[in-house]
Amino acid sequence: MIDLMIDRLICRFDFHHSLHAPIISHPHPPARVGSRFVCVPRWAIVSRMTYDEIDTAPLRGAIRRIIRSDDDLEPNIWMKGAASPRLKKGVRETLMALAQDFWGDLAVGGAKLLDVTLTGSCAGYRWTSKSDLDVHLIVQYSDVNEYEVLVGSYFKARTAMWDDDHDIELWEHPVEIYVQDVDEVQWFSGVYSLMQDKWLVQPIPPDADGDDIDLKAVERKARTYARDIARTVADLRGRPTGREISRAKKIKARIRQLRRGGLEREGELSIENLAFKALRKIGALDILHSALNDAYDISHSLP
Repeated sequence: MIDLMIDRLICRFDFHHSLHAPIISHPHPPARVGSRFVCVPRWAIVSRMTYDEIDTAPLRGAIRRIIRSDDDLEPNIWMKGAASPRLKKGVRETLMALAQDFWGDLAVGGAKLLDVTLTGSCAGYRWTSKSDLDVHLIVQYSDVNEYEVLVGSYFKARTAMWDDDHDIELWEHPVEIYVQDVDEVQWFSGVYSLMQDKWLVQPIPPDADGDDIDLKAVERKARTYARDIARTVADLRGRPTGREISRAKKIKARIRQLRRGGLEREGELSIENLAFKALRKIGALDILHSALNDAYDISHSLP
């Protein structure tokens, strides 16, 4: 039964996100003829993509916003005046209620919810007014089903659907839910247990000005990959070949592997992870994702 639900959710996830893939803007809207619009073929939209679609001008500012730190943890989230700050009661109760509601809607067999943690920027000193509240539900994947890869896909599908259905914010911080395998390695500088109401990993205040980070190296890395993405998107215009689509998939995988390697080696503040975040912040990764989806559809469509 669980296997069948996993298969159905994965199919629903793929279909759902094909409908909600990011849209790349283009300068020529459909032309009006009389009282009707003339439909523009999707290949024509892709063919108008240029390097200008990826604006790297705000890259340096994006990097500086990512690496800046505050003297304190987010005051709307955390209680002050203690050597080991604790999460505010109302915040903890709200996040726990959301996690329990989400968990209650999952098909998990006899698996137990082992913990619920708060991680990410809002569990550290490099937060901004728009940083996510990353809520992780900790579970043993193998307790759900022996096919752990399918279990992970099922959880990703359910969390993506939850994100699409809900828009919950606490003091303008969006709540993001993720189901994490208990054996999954994480590189967050701060991890707070909502169940136990205590730090599992307490963050250390970094250099407030980011002087401990090679800003130029981060910018060089991000600009290199932004150019690669721009060229890849340009290659996908018109009716792309299978080889061009394969090349685009490879660069997408390489960027993610680059980030993972940086996290494993140096953690959240690695050059590779910061470059990845900067690319995401300026929209370059969304453009690549959208171009890949459109190119795949076009290559499998008939005139």
